[in-house]
Amino acid sequence: MDGQINYGKLNFSKNLIIAWSVLLFIGLIQIFLIRDYICYAGDGHLRWDGAHYASWAANLTDILNGNVNHYYIQRILPSIIVHYLMVICGMNFSDTNVITAFEIYNIIILMLTVWIYFAVCTELNFIREQTWIGFASLFLTFPIAKLSFGYPNTTDSSAFLIGIGLLYGYLKDKEWLIIVIGIIGAFVWPMTMYYAAILYIFKKNLIIREDKKNFTGPIIGALLVILYLVYIIWSGLGKQVIINNAYIDLGEKTVPVDNKLFILSTLCTCIYLYLLYHEIFKNISLLNFKIFINRFVLLRVFIVMLVSCGIIYFQNLISLPDNVSFFEVIKITVLGSILRPFIFLVSAISWLGPVIIFAVYYFKNFANGIRNLGPGFFIVSCLSLLLLLVSETRLLSEYLPFLIIGIVFTIQPKKLSVVPLPLFIFVCLLFSKIWLPVKNHNSLYFMNFGPWMQPKWYLIQLAIYLLCFIVLFFFSRKKKQIPFN
Repeated sequence: MDGQINYGKLNFSKNLIIAWSVLLFIGLIQIFLIRDYICYAGDGHLRWDGAHYASWAANLTDILNGNVNHYYIQRILPSIIVHYLMVICGMNFSDTNVITAFEIYNIIILMLTVWIYFAVCTELNFIREQTWIGFASLFLTFPIAKLSFGYPNTTDSSAFLIGIGLLYGYLKDKEWLIIVIGIIGAFVWPMTMYYAAILYIFKKNLIIREDKKNFTGPIIGALLVILYLVYIIWSGLGKQVIINNAYIDLGEKTVPVDNKLFILSTLCTCIYLYLLYHEIFKNISLLNFKIFINRFVLLRVFIVMLVSCGIIYFQNLISLPDNVSFFEVIKITVLGSILRPFIFLVSAISWLGPVIIFAVYYFKNFANGIRNLGPGFFIVSCLSLLLLLVSETRLLSEYLPFLIIGIVFTIQPKKLSVVPLPLFIFVCLLFSKIWLPVKNHNSLYFMNFGPWMQPKWYLIQLAIYLLCFIVLFFFSRKKKQIPFN
């Protein structure tokens, strides 16, 4: 592509074997050497949500008797698979064996995820450097490199597989695959059904029209800011924060919103909404609404409604009701965005590493480029980048493959090349925290989750990320691009 850089073509088989080896090596190091099992409490018992998943993997009685609420029934499939994996292997159902079975399950899941990832890179004609930046950004991260083996009894790794599978089905225009993954994923991660519906309805080959004479970008950006502020005022959240009575209910703990930083945090969120969505919708023609009245699209909408109603009916049939409503999700998202200034970005970088710093620095390239991946990818991204405000990036686990691949796809290789690949991978490993023992230090674990992040860790991480941003600025300003190899 660019004569200044020695770009390399992707050798699928060779690079896949290397990637598998790297991931397997990290897993074995985690399991047999580091052994930082976050899933255990100080008393040796399993804790948090993982305790439920492990319990169901050991005994399916609650599932079979319909004693699991709707929130968890959307995440129950990995526990069922692990249960029968243990039965096949003849393992007894002790906590230790359940954790071992989840580790084996995660290794299998991640190997399959890597294989599909390389297939996606091949479909998008990624060169070698793009592929490895994407690999490091997806797999050498806190949720994969650290938690898949330190806290294996969750559904996060499965959500990654579901996400990359949906993306592959979308890019290859395999409608049947999107439907199958959508049905299966409805019992792995809550957002699966909605992502699958969008990707099935709005196919990649539908063209997003552009019109440089319209003002769609500024209008959408301003409208989102107005709706955001109106909700804060109308719902009474602003008043609650000012009188120091607003908090996020996390079940075991409530997290208060800092009223001293409320105005600054709100302003930062408004800046995020306006600048990002101004660029995302820049020059997009209003005539794109015709996509929605295409008879083939309407037929797909009917099919999606039919399948979705069947899935929801079955979920309700085998589960207990919960109290999470659509308006509660909006409230939690808004509160998460105003905990501290740009805390949702700090959480995203902590979760996914330096690639998010690249995305922020080159946000115009990213925002303008995602439309080139088709309306399905575009709509999923618009929705998910709003939900990012909740400041707990983990909740978007299924979207993360879309996000990473979207960043690598939209930012030119020449711009990615300002940082040498070995240095980028090294920084990814640093940000993954596989070297940091967090088992007996809850604050070190929760510094990766916005609502749980202590103020000191927020400030420390914010300072580190700002420093990285400045370093990227100086790298990018060099006249001579630094090659990968």
